[in-house]
Amino acid sequence: MKKEKALIFGIGKYFQSKKHALEKEYDIVGFLDNHSQTKEIDGKSVYRVSDLMKLQYERIVIMSTVYYMEMANQLIFEGGGGTMKR
Repeated sequence: MKKEKALIFGIGKYFQSKKHALEKEYDIVGFLDNHSQTKEIDGKSVYRVSDLMKLQYERIVIMSTVYYMEMANQLIFEGGGGTMKR
């Protein structure tokens, strides 16, 4: 079965704890983060949310338990057209 191309929004502790499960479920094509100085994770770029419209993806996975709603609202404001999954 073909994996969905996913952007992972949030690369903090919650992401780190779920990283391997995400890699099994999705074809991770990149990462979104508001505060990271990291440019790359495992060979995949870390983007700002403002870059969203330039990226090719099928799903955005929000990786935060505390800031989920703020992150979802930011994606809506920026025009993220994929499907968001908690």
